[in-house]
Amino acid sequence: MIDGGMNYTFIPQITLTGYGNGLATAVAEIDDVYNSLAGRWITSDSILSSTERKLQGRDYYVDYAYITSSTTEFSKYKSVLKNLLHPAGMVNYADLNKLASFSANTISVSTITGNTISGTVSIANASIYITGTNTKFNIANTQNIFTIGSNIAINGVIRTISSIVSNTNLSVNSAFTSTATAQTLIIIT
Repeated sequence: MIDGGMNYTFIPQITLTGYGNGLATAVAEIDDVYNSLAGRWITSDSILSSTERKLQGRDYYVDYAYITSSTTEFSKYKSVLKNLLHPAGMVNYADLNKLASFSANTISVSTITGNTISGTVSIANASIYITGTNTKFNIANTQNIFTIGSNIAINGVIRTISSIVSNTNLSVNSAFTSTATAQTLIIIT
């Protein structure tokens, strides 16, 4: 036989009838071609679940890294962790676990009240000036609604009043980074 085959599910039968003069004797030995051996790994190469296997990617999956998971932001406990528990030579990654359960007793809310004044305001990108339409900044100042140093918000951007120029003009401590037209000015107290 030139090719004994493989993966037999039964022992093959060999017949020699029709060949030669019929006086020959043949002995056929079929060895392990139909046997199946138990599989095994000789190394852990390419086995992702192996404890010594790491997925490559910066230094997140290396031997000297660990992950802390918390419902608290990492910046709030980083220094305590580094001073008390952090092993030298290791790198820590933080996982903010937003789905973890929490106690309602740990929630604190800071109250901010807001007032508005009549009219609308406009701001220009890179400008410290607020221009009002139908506003009464001077009246609001004399009624202690706001003063120099008060915080105000326009279109979600908070600034501090540095001067009250007129009923329709304010200046703030740092320039706005966007433009807004006909917005409500909210006084934050």
